[in-house]
Amino acid sequence: MLSHGSSVRALESAGNTMAPALTELQRIVAERTRAAVLPRPRDVWEAFKHFAAKRFDCEDDALLLQCGQFGFNGREVFHVDFVRQFTIDSDYQRVEQLHCEFTFPMSTALQGRETFVWSYYSESLEDFFRRVESLPLWRILEPLVPRGFHLYLEAQ
Repeated sequence: MLSHGSSVRALESAGNTMAPALTELQRIVAERTRAAVLPRPRDVWEAFKHFAAKRFDCEDDALLLQCGQFGFNGREVFHVDFVRQFTIDSDYQRVEQLHCEFTFPMSTALQGRETFVWSYYSESLEDFFRRVESLPLWRILEPLVPRGFHLYLEAQ
């Protein structure tokens, strides 16, 4: 579905209830980034916003932008992750998260840019989108080329 340089993976676990949501997001991202070898964060963000308006059968759902510096395998990379969290049951015993995750080589411009913005603290989806889009992070990311991009569903 996506071009070379990106990957789509679903973490297989017993009963990923939100697998149809992953399929829908894959379709939307593929449509909106079809010419990209590696999609740009802004283009995936626009696809994610469109996807956020879709309704799915779950108790609750929320949106999250999380980004920051993480070191795995001895390499520091910067992650930018658009997340939709689905609460499957009302007592939060089952949660599934759909991730649109970019990784970037670490740079001084990205140091100290850890950010977590939840839609829970917004009046509306539009308010959440405005809060995310007003972050200085976008100006920093614009000229950068991602190292990787992954779409995946994680059950917790």
